[in-house]
Amino acid sequence: MTLTQIDQQIKTYLKQGDNCCEAILKTADKYWELVLSEETFWTARFFKEGMQSGCACGALVGIVIVSGILDKTKSNSFGEDLPNHLHNKFIVENGSSCCRQLRKKQGLRERLNKKGCCVITQKSMRILIEAWEDSRE
Repeated sequence: MTLTQIDQQIKTYLKQGDNCCEAILKTADKYWELVLSEETFWTARFFKEGMQSGCACGALVGIVIVSGILDKTKSNSFGEDLPNHLHNKFIVENGSSCCRQLRKKQGLRERLNKKGCCVITQKSMRILIEAWEDSRE
C-alpha cells in the first residue's frame, strides 16, 4: 500500500463509522497482512472520542495496540521504549495526546465531518509505519 492508499483507507473507515482506533487497526491489518480476528477489531470500539471521556486519542491507542501485535513477530529499534517513542512523536505531530484538546483545536466543521480526526489518524498511521519500517518483511 502506498501512503495515498493508506490515507484513503483510513478516510473510508472513518466515513463508514469506525472510530480512529478501529481505523488504525484495520488499516494496519491490511498493510502488514496481519489477518487479525474480528475480536481484535472489536477491542477498539470503546476507544472513540478519548474513551468517551476526552482522554487518550484513539489513534494513539491504536498505534500502540498494533505495535504490541507486531512486537510478537518483528523487532524494532526502540525495544521496550517504543510506546514512549510513539506517544512523544504523536505529541510533536499533533500538540497533545488528549482527544479533548485535539478536538478543541479543530473548527466546528472539522469536528462534525471528522476531517480533523481523519488527518490525525492518517498522521498516526505514518508514525506507526515509520517506527516499524525497518522491521517490515
